[in-house]
Amino acid sequence: MRLEVERKREKRTEDEKKTTQFVEEKELDVDLPNLVHGSEKWQQAMDDTERDILVSIVGRPNVGKSTLVNKLIGKNVCLTGPAAGVTRDSVWIDHLWKGKPVKLVDTAGLRRKGHVESAVEIKSIQNTLNSIKKSHVCIHLMDAQEYWTQQDVKIANLILQEGKCLLVALNKWDLIEEAQRKPLLETFQQTTQGLFPAVRKLKVVPISALKMQRQFELLDSACEMFERWSGWLKTSDLNHWLREFKKMVPIPKRKGSRDVKRFNLVFVAQTNSRPPTFTFRGASSAQIPDVYIRTLENGIRREFDWAGVPIRLKFLPREGTDFYTKPGHLRRRPSDGHGVPRRSEVH
Repeated sequence: MRLEVERKREKRTEDEKKTTQFVEEKELDVDLPNLVHGSEKWQQAMDDTERDILVSIVGRPNVGKSTLVNKLIGKNVCLTGPAAGVTRDSVWIDHLWKGKPVKLVDTAGLRRKGHVESAVEIKSIQNTLNSIKKSHVCIHLMDAQEYWTQQDVKIANLILQEGKCLLVALNKWDLIEEAQRKPLLETFQQTTQGLFPAVRKLKVVPISALKMQRQFELLDSACEMFERWSGWLKTSDLNHWLREFKKMVPIPKRKGSRDVKRFNLVFVAQTNSRPPTFTFRGASSAQIPDVYIRTLENGIRREFDWAGVPIRLKFLPREGTDFYTKPGHLRRRPSDGHGVPRRSEVH
């Protein structure tokens, strides 16, 4: 009997060591699809989100995430306290906001790897990372008194890498002196743009969850961002923009080419949403300079108002890519053998 107990204890200890090593190695730069899913309760909650706008409140410990959720729904559902780490598991709350079903997720705080101490906290981190992966919009809650920390930058980058909408909320704004608020917010917005240049005009909302100041603006912004993140642009509008864009921005030489031969993007269409994905025809990404790709992305953002919403660009060579689009798909259009679509096959 004692031998069996010792074996189980050794196995549990070994499992905890492996999990700890996993989190330390990956920190926040993790391959989220390879994470082990959380509890059955967590998975069931994920299965029930088909029609809901899934909004996760994420951030470092003790920035007021649980207090914010309680104030948003008008009930004390989430545990709060002055000590960090009160929330250990993701809490899912169904809420109706202006007729729209919203599922709010209160998550455990994400600490730096050197401060992760127990297997319980490691499990909490896994649930938080899974919540980010499955969310539509992530409200990144920060302490207004502490500015951008290294951990906050990692959390925001993780959200954007997953293709989720990012909304930044500065909590405890009531603790900032009145005379310092305007210059502090302007400086914070400028710093934010410098840290995340790929996401133009990232929205920053100063709030006080405890004093109930501007917290409902977060839900309005989250619903608005979700609509844009889920939306589709007309192909005709995109190609009109592309023609005008090429007139204003000279097409550079092919990437790595020594001659003056240049590529030409001849067609663009939106081929997916959540996040919005745009496929260009005319050259592969290996032929296009990185700076031109960033200029294209910024051009789409400015023209079609994708502020705070991550977008993806894909590129296909000109030959053999005569395609038409359907939501979620990129399909080649059947031709008569000479590159001309058959009339009977065109939809």
